[in-house]
Amino acid sequence: KVYTTGNEVHVLLADGAVLAAGQNTSGELGINNTTKSPYAVKNILLEDIVDMATGENHYLALTRDGYVYAGGNNAYGQLGNRLTSEAQMAAYRMEIADVSKIAAGANHSVMLKSDGTVWTAGLNDKGQLGNEIEEKAIYPVQVIDVDGEGYIEDIVEIGSGFSNTYVMKKDGTIYGFGANANGQLGQGTADAESHIIPVELKDYFGNSIAKDIE
Repeated sequence: KVYTTGNEVHVLLADGAVLAAGQNTSGELGINNTTKSPYAVKNILLEDIVDMATGENHYLALTRDGYVYAGGNNAYGQLGNRLTSEAQMAAYRMEIADVSKIAAGANHSVMLKSDGTVWTAGLNDKGQLGNEIEEKAIYPVQVIDVDGEGYIEDIVEIGSGFSNTYVMKKDGTIYGFGANANGQLGQGTADAESHIIPVELKDYFGNSIAKDIE
């Protein structure tokens, strides 16, 4: 599998190892320095990886046993290790377990646990973490429910844009939160507000698109 950021490429091999090449300004290549590499080099700490996700300058790597390792830029806590740093040169294990899927925005990270709950870390300037924590979260926080009370459950898929996050429930309904400057939350309007509470994506007539999803 191949995963790309603006200036790096990560390649997940069949044996669970990861190779990378490119800029490496924030240690995104996982080689314990910030020297760019014009050829593929092995991430020195990653093994038994089954999936990856890449942000603007950070990466997530999911292990077979449900742990998440993260490296690269951590200025907003997007690596979820209770630290902040412009460059995190080696992969650190995030404070979360039993993860089944991962996604990454520009400066935030999204994790789906096997129990159907969703957790996020990093920048929250547009509400992309789906949690009322201010500014940023340097450790994983849970996404709140669509009514603003409790936490969202029964999620089977996740995705992320630059400054927004999307989740799909078992019944096929899709909810988004975060930036909506271009109408990307599917509400029939565009605005510059921060959207913390998940809202359901609708079609032109304001109907749910769940019935059309395979």
